[in-house]
Amino acid sequence: MRKALFLLLFLAAASILGAGQNNFRSTRWGMSIKEVSRKETARFIKRINTGNDQQLLYRTSVGDMKARVIYDFNRNKLVMARYVFIIYDIDQGVEQYKTLREVLIKKYGQPEFSRRIVHGEKGGELASLTYLLFPLKIWIKEGLRNGKISLKTSWSKSETLIDLFLENKKDPDLYVLTVRYKSLLWANEQETLKAQKDKSKEEALFKAL
Repeated sequence: MRKALFLLLFLAAASILGAGQNNFRSTRWGMSIKEVSRKETARFIKRINTGNDQQLLYRTSVGDMKARVIYDFNRNKLVMARYVFIIYDIDQGVEQYKTLREVLIKKYGQPEFSRRIVHGEKGGELASLTYLLFPLKIWIKEGLRNGKISLKTSWSKSETLIDLFLENKKDPDLYVLTVRYKSLLWANEQETLKAQKDKSKEEALFKAL
């Protein structure tokens, strides 16, 4: 019953996922901070400025679940946005992860992949394994509890990359469920910049030999 109610509420608030010509809620990639501020109706929390990057944080809810809406800007252009739920029970977290996955499949079709990500002792990703959503084994829940495993499902559309995450934030009683939207153009630009930096490092290392 709780799952069905959450699903209905989330579908009723489908504008948070982007509708029509919008990429996320009532916004589009490339909008300025001022434009997004005018569009967003959730309760404003604060603005964060870090060099060329800026964030707008808002508070909202879906049913009885509190959530954050976070907009990320680079040089005053919207490049990423997230919908973040804070959950204090692992069973509820897994249930809502499955529910949101159903909602996103209805909207975007089958995902490119569903994974359970196994993390190393230093927080690095050791492996990306095919994740069979049903049934969820006990050891996976234990991995979520101790932060060794996180769950991820991803979609790629014409303008947007969509990721659904469930992860533990180094607290056995605190889980974060995130729906993240990222500008595909910006993501590709970041990959290109990273490749250029890696190439420059390799060339510098070669010259030093």
